[in-house]
Amino acid sequence: MIPIAAADASGWATGAIQDLKLLGSQDALTAISGLPDGIVTIAYSGPAGEGLLPWGTEAWKCLEGSVGELVAGSGQLLLRGHHEHVLADAPACLGWLDRCQESGHGCGIALSPASMLAPAMLETMEDHLVRMFEYLGPRCQAVIIEDLHLSDGGAIRGVTVGKGILKGSLVGQLLDTHVPDSVPVVVQAVDLKEAQRWLWPD
Repeated sequence: MIPIAAADASGWATGAIQDLKLLGSQDALTAISGLPDGIVTIAYSGPAGEGLLPWGTEAWKCLEGSVGELVAGSGQLLLRGHHEHVLADAPACLGWLDRCQESGHGCGIALSPASMLAPAMLETMEDHLVRMFEYLGPRCQAVIIEDLHLSDGGAIRGVTVGKGILKGSLVGQLLDTHVPDSVPVVVQAVDLKEAQRWLWPD
């Protein structure tokens, strides 16, 4: 059984692992003063700066600069992707891991499948989820699981598991297949049992 991790955020399932700090989308990397010792901080990569393309060279340089200043300490940083941010998809996250390996930055990836799904991807979201886990599951250092709500206007946002459109059993199967058992999984759920029930109903 993959461990379900705790996080300091309302609505996230509580488990045995207490050394994670999960930041919201409003917490820009440039606003973080430092990384606490002994704690894994998980943050979004953030959007590209004004006038910059998310996949452009300058946006990546800005991200590398922000991360370089943070990881100089003893805390650990993991970045999670978002379809509107610099790390928008699985290939971008893989590229980031390769850059960190080359530069020596002590920064990894937290696989965040729901936040990397764009509205245009929802008709074939199961295929996209499979590819995300195939690409990033073996190399990620944490997994962030939440459900996805689609509004009447077409906007999407993360919600508690079981309250959205994702199929929990598929996510659980992908976790079992592609993510090492030692990797912590953070789930937005009412409690730990509900998280386990949604991911592994049988």
